[in-house]
Amino acid sequence: MPLDIEKRIFEYISSKSDKGHDAVKKEFFTGLYILLGDNQLTVAGLTDEIKSLSPEQRKSLFYSRFKKAEESEAAELIQELYKLLNVSLTINDMATIVKEGITNRTEEILKEIRYKNWLENPAAAREKKDLDHELKGLLQWNNPENQGKSLAQVLYKSWSIKQLPEESLKSVLNTIYKKAPDFFPQFLHETYSLCRTEEKSEFLEEVTSFIEKNEKIAPYFIKADIDFAIKWIEESPEEEIGFYYFQLPSSMQREVFSYFKENPKVHEAIQKATADLLFSGGPSKKGKEKGFDQAEKENIIAVLTHPEIRAAETNSREYQHVLSLITERHTKEFHAAIDKDVQERAVNGIKDYLDKKNPAGEKYQFFKELRNSIRRDGLSKDLIHRFYEQGKKLLLKPTRAQQLWNDLGGLNERAEELKTPGAIKERAHQLFTGERIPQTALDDSIISVIGDLQSKADVLLQGKTQRRQLVEAQYQQYIHQQALELIAKQDKPIFDPQGHALALVHLQENDYQQILKNCGLDWHGSAKDVLEDIIGPVTETIFCNIDVADDKDLSSRFNEWLDREESDFFEEFKDDRGSIIALQEEMSVHVFLALRVLQEKVFPGKLNLKIGDDFRQELMEKINQRIQNLIKKAMEECDKAALDEPSIDKVALLNKIMDEARLELAQACREDLVDTVLERVEEDEKDEIIEQLASLKKHDFTSKTATGLDYLRNDVRNQTIVRITATDETAHDKKIGHQAIRVLNRNHYRSKEVRPYHDDTSEARVPSIAVGVDENVIFRMPGTQKREHQQAIDDVVKKLKESRALMQKMRPDYHGPMTYNLLTSLHGKAKDILPKVELQNRQRKSAARIFKGSHVYNRELMEKGNSQGFTFVQNIPVNQHGEALNDNDMDKAVREATLLTNMAMLATLRHHAAKFSPAMQKSLEETYQQSQKLYQAFLASGKADGTHYFSSSKEGEDLIKILNEKKAEWKENKPLSARGNLSDMVVKTLFNMYSQNAHYNKQFGMLIQALSVFVEPMSEAGCKSANERYQAVSGRVELLKSISSRKWEELSEAEQDLVLELDRFAVEGGGCEKLQECMDVAYNLYNLQGSVASISEEDQAASSKIKSSKNKANEGVISEYNTNVAETSRLTRLSQKNSSSMQSHKAELSEVYRDLFGQKMLESLSDLAMK
Repeated sequence: MPLDIEKRIFEYISSKSDKGHDAVKKEFFTGLYILLGDNQLTVAGLTDEIKSLSPEQRKSLFYSRFKKAEESEAAELIQELYKLLNVSLTINDMATIVKEGITNRTEEILKEIRYKNWLENPAAAREKKDLDHELKGLLQWNNPENQGKSLAQVLYKSWSIKQLPEESLKSVLNTIYKKAPDFFPQFLHETYSLCRTEEKSEFLEEVTSFIEKNEKIAPYFIKADIDFAIKWIEESPEEEIGFYYFQLPSSMQREVFSYFKENPKVHEAIQKATADLLFSGGPSKKGKEKGFDQAEKENIIAVLTHPEIRAAETNSREYQHVLSLITERHTKEFHAAIDKDVQERAVNGIKDYLDKKNPAGEKYQFFKELRNSIRRDGLSKDLIHRFYEQGKKLLLKPTRAQQLWNDLGGLNERAEELKTPGAIKERAHQLFTGERIPQTALDDSIISVIGDLQSKADVLLQGKTQRRQLVEAQYQQYIHQQALELIAKQDKPIFDPQGHALALVHLQENDYQQILKNCGLDWHGSAKDVLEDIIGPVTETIFCNIDVADDKDLSSRFNEWLDREESDFFEEFKDDRGSIIALQEEMSVHVFLALRVLQEKVFPGKLNLKIGDDFRQELMEKINQRIQNLIKKAMEECDKAALDEPSIDKVALLNKIMDEARLELAQACREDLVDTVLERVEEDEKDEIIEQLASLKKHDFTSKTATGLDYLRNDVRNQTIVRITATDETAHDKKIGHQAIRVLNRNHYRSKEVRPYHDDTSEARVPSIAVGVDENVIFRMPGTQKREHQQAIDDVVKKLKESRALMQKMRPDYHGPMTYNLLTSLHGKAKDILPKVELQNRQRKSAARIFKGSHVYNRELMEKGNSQGFTFVQNIPVNQHGEALNDNDMDKAVREATLLTNMAMLATLRHHAAKFSPAMQKSLEETYQQSQKLYQAFLASGKADGTHYFSSSKEGEDLIKILNEKKAEWKENKPLSARGNLSDMVVKTLFNMYSQNAHYNKQFGMLIQALSVFVEPMSEAGCKSANERYQAVSGRVELLKSISSRKWEELSEAEQDLVLELDRFAVEGGGCEKLQECMDVAYNLYNLQGSVASISEEDQAASSKIKSSKNKANEGVISEYNTNVAETSRLTRLSQKNSSSMQSHKAELSEVYRDLFGQKMLESLSDLAMK
């Protein structure tokens, strides 16, 4: 409490005698002074003290010899005390209290102020603290022992040490509910969050017992926490499940429904209730109610979720039914929204008028009283009539007062017109089809209803997503089994240093039929077509990298291959294998690219080089012999080094040896390819080959991926399996219309069984989608620049549409925002002409086009009525080079990246709002809707044309200010606990990072992007090439997926440290250094060469060239200038010094193969001559 008010009251008391008026004043303020000193003064307590005064006492209290009673020192002190309690009273308010005392109406208003203040901003720390203090006073808990503690902390302490009998707990709950019903779930959430794990079930049981006897409170109770909702719904009668489910906010509905996936009773009850709500009878042509058949039901869902279908169906019965769902069941809330909007406009209009008037004037007092009445009761016809009768003499002349009065009347008339069913229906139609963007409270309310209906439609589509997940898992299981069987039959399995084996699995129609049978599906026509309709395009041949650790025979054969007679490789390296370089895979793919180029460019049709034939197998066997010899020697060297230095990291040394061998080994493998080809070429074809080789270009090796095949890899230790879809396009051959997107289909693998993950995320890799320009030309004519820019923008829009369609295939039940995690570095425009910065890769220009193109894409969606499915660009650089995010950066592109990233992260947090307290759920949702309202205003302004930044607009500037204010508020409102699952921890960690702007620090870009992708419902990610930096991010995501699906006791110490640090940061926030360290260490140990390493190999025929920093003084910071140094010095097992020279865009492979073929042919002629 501020000392000045205490001091003033003390001095006031000291100045009073014990007689007459003074005695009343002294006694009254002495009581308040004691309460103030003990921090026990509340609004209710102060109000009760005033109300308890008799008229004579009240007269004495406010008596002043020289001032009006309402201006007396006693009145001033009371005003100051209320102000201290965050309640503002005017002189007029005090005059009413002096005259009438505390009336019942005044008492009600005053005692509800703190609750109403909290309702207006439930995430604000001050309002929350005030309400806690008020309720503690009500419960008589404001004693010194409880000072500084929240209401929940006080309850928890009493409950946990068994000082609160069950009946007292029920009394407390009942009191809180009656006094502040909407605060009740927040209070329960906080108390439950404070419970230790072993206490949670007991607390939940006790509270549930109370709710069971007071079922009217149940809709508030279930909003407190996901656990509360799950318990209540699970134990509810089947016919009541839907009722309670629909009481939950949309984000909680999604979490609850997902939880009950494997509970048929609840799952089906929710679906049935949802179907009943969406498909309840619609009007027939004859005006009678009738139901919908299955085709019509599917069309209703399509109208809700697909804007194109919606636009084509506006005259259909199904569309009109959806429109009635939007409007007819929500009349009350729409009217309330209209009233609220009118109230705000009226109050603001009067405020503008009063700002220019003399406070002493009659008109000023009239309109001030009118404003206060409108604030309290709203604008209505009756209120206008009543005030007109009071002040009509002030409104007779054509003055500003008369104009304001007419405006208020018009505002009220317009509100009444808007409330008619026809007007609301027309407004809903305009918003639903994109003819109108949200501008008013009514629009916001309608949009909210539409969003809620769309989320309910998604519930009925979840069956499709589950089917897709099941079929994908069964497909991967089948491929894995086929690969194992194929490898087991081989005399010479193609073993890889990781303890894996490679195989090319070719599937035919009978295989696809078996897969569908395994899924329990019926089909007609081509089984492959049916499979692709469910899971997306597949290649008939799959390049497989199979972990043989869980196959006794193959693991034994691998040990023999290594000559590990005395020690078991799988035991010695049981935790480390995912970080060993997959050198066999790397070299195989390196020559597969050349094989593909030779097949298509040099001798098409001449050789039998089709994918999957014995040629590739023979080639891999030759390479494998070289790998075997290398690894045997490397292992011997590692064993010897370990004898000399037992603490040596064998994996780091092994990777270093393999890296040093890369260039020589790659050249030998190329020779193997040429030898194998020439063995199959007739003598009379060799001249033609030489002629065709002469036409080979670098572009031939950079314009196609190495295999063009789907890729499957499993990891026994990490319990992961992933299928990465194929593409023929490469990152280094960007063209209009060419997009090298690859979808990652991740699943859980254990004991040769594949199961879908329990989370609902979808993920893709995509190189920077904006095409560049000729890097040899620095300056261009303005017309050329404009044309090229527009082509690039159009191409970005087209690619975003393609990406969304592909990702939608993975998640038929999700129609919310997609995040584009752009990993590229940022720099100012001043560096555009620096050869080693912009001219080398055009990253800034590319990012700028992606930003602007995303606005065009989102504008087009909005114009079709799809404001739900925007794409937000999250451009957080991950290599610690370039500029950091900054709201106030001098460069427009950096400011745009900052704003768009904040929007993207907000969208992710809002999607997971159910993981937060009820107050934070509300705050996240309201802030997200605010951001969307401003963004859509920008999209509709004409500036979303591919040439403007959102951050440079008035709407963008307003949003930057709002988000900064909110983040400051949220920084003081950290989550109280994580629920014990990794997803919950990561979301709350991101929340704390977001609120403290950790993403503005370059050091933590890699960490934040990885955590984001892990929980984003739909994401595509990539840097310029989406090979190297993407591998670093996605490899960490894969590790998180692994950790999330394994038991605690199966995790290593480093993995447990990561989980514990996430759990700590989720609650405490603060510095990110320790969390970055835990992530780096675990990634370095267990998944440095995971499945995503194959993407770089496939795209550029070599591994990533990323290097780790040598900065040991500050291990989390990359201090080198070289942008290829993009990992911290903690990644001690990263050895890729020689990777760059192998990459297709740098290795000059056209020259290499011309020379090799010429050399080999000369050797062949020489051998013939000698014979």
